[in-house]
Parts: sequence; structure tokens; C-alpha cells
Amino acid sequence: MRIGQIHYRGAICAAIFEGGKARPVPFASSLALLLDPTLAAAAGEPVDAVPALPLRPPEVWGCGCTYETSASFRDAEHGTREGMYAYVYREARPEVFFKGTARVCAGPGEPIGIRCDSQFTAPEPELALVLGEGGRIAGFTLANDVSAWDIERENALYLTKLLGEIPGIKPAKLHPHATRSAYHLYMFRYDPAQFAGLSRAKFLAALSAEGVPASSGYGVMNKDAYVSALAKNKHFLKLYGEKRLKEWLDRNQNLPENDKLCEQAVWLTQTMTLAEREKMDQIAEAIRKIRRYAAELAKA
Repeated sequence: MRIGQIHYRGAICAAIFEGGKARPVPFASSLALLLDPTLAAAAGEPVDAVPALPLRPPEVWGCGCTYETSASFRDAEHGTREGMYAYVYREARPEVFFKGTARVCAGPGEPIGIRCDSQFTAPEPELALVLGEGGRIAGFTLANDVSAWDIERENALYLTKLLGEIPGIKPAKLHPHATRSAYHLYMFRYDPAQFAGLSRAKFLAALSAEGVPASSGYGVMNKDAYVSALAKNKHFLKLYGEKRLKEWLDRNQNLPENDKLCEQAVWLTQTMTLAEREKMDQIAEAIRKIRRYAAELAKA
């Protein structure tokens, strides 16, 4: 059954779409119709109607690196050919990030909000899943994921300046041959020694308490079972041979600098660098505050 919402008699209501027309379900939303399919019995006669936002979602989340070309593009922006985005693309679980609520969603043919200070706002056509209780897929629709890429980059550069002034915080540097970054993630190193020995786990918890969600990243990928399995992959064995793959695997087991990076890494999501400039100041101030009270937090 194809359902959605339409503009009907001065209001928005649920509708069942059949044969290019819509059968309105008065006084019900598409969400109500999804939760109670018996409401379909109240559907009226088919009419020509203007489609509205098909669903008012409580929350909208994005899943990144679900296409190989997207993963390759993101890795190239970071100066790598086969990096963390290629890893995410191959894994069962994609990168998941919060986009917004129904307030920032627009329906078919409706104007979208573009920030007046953005010169590069990029739309990305996406397949959208409507998820019900327990993650059950209740339906599908089409969506455009719109992001202000230039603001994302400008804010990231400003945040780098602010965080670079805080002892124990070292923002990630671009590869010398990279001219710019999409900042799909914003990453920095955290040194507990400059925060009275406060562990990274407690630092992340304190950041969250200050309203700044962050994560520790993917972890030590070179020791991941997925990477070890590559040496036994029949396609790679055919290309490189067993001896060369074993050498590659052995060579990548002892990587102390990589281990150190994984122990110190802190990641902020893309949506944070899309916020207003003052939010960057608030992120930096939250970290300064944590540093001031690090000794007390470490004992907690």
C-alpha cells in the first residue's frame, strides 16, 4: 500500500495513492495510518491532490558511506585511497548521525531552507526508511539530504584554531597534498596527561554532559578480525598470493603509532560543524571547563 499525506480542504491529512490519484483519509496523519491500518477503511473517493511531506518524523538520522563511490570520495578528501570510510562501507553497520526533526523537513515541491551565509549547499538524493518499534521497517520514501558544505569547512577551521590553543588537545592535520577536507568527521587527539590523568572515557562522558556528543572512533582496525580475514579472501589470494598477503598482515600487526592514535582519538560528527559559529566557541569552552575540573572528574 502506498500512503503519504496531501493538502486537502485547507489541511494536511493522510492519503492512499492509487492509479495516480489520492484517496484522502480525513483527520488522520500518515503516522497514525501506519500505526493503525484499519483507518484505511475511512479513505474517501480518489481525487487529484498536491502531495505534502509524506511523514512528520520525530527524528531523522542519516547513514553515511553506504555507497562505494561515497566512501572513495570521503577517503580521497582525507588524502587516502583505502581508509576508514572504505572500512565503514564494507562493515555491516554504517556510520549513523543525527540530521534533525520534522521542523527542518520539507515536502515535495516545497521550498527548502538554505542558510544565507552558505555559498555551497549540496543536495544528496537518498532512500529513506521509515522505522517503527524495534527498528522494524514500516515503509520507504525518497529524500534529499541537504548540507551546507562550505559552512561545515569554515567552522571546522575555526574550531581547529580554538582547540589548538588548549593544552592536551591536538586537532587532526590534513595530508600535505590535500587542499581541503569535507569534514564528514572532525577529529582530534586527547592527551590525558594534560587533563590531570582524566581517562578518555571520562572525558567523553564529561563532554556529553556539557551537551557535546563525541565518540572514540573505530578503534584499532589493523587488528580487527575483518582485516585478518582479507588475507584469506580468495579474490585477494588470487591477486597477491598467500606469501605476499601473509607478509602484509605480519607487517601491519605492530603499529605503535597507530595504536597510540586509536587510544587518543576523539570524533565529533558532521552535524556539529554545520551549527552556528558560536557553537564552536561553546565546544571549546566545554573542553576548557573539563580541563579546569579534570582532577575532580578523575576521582569521581
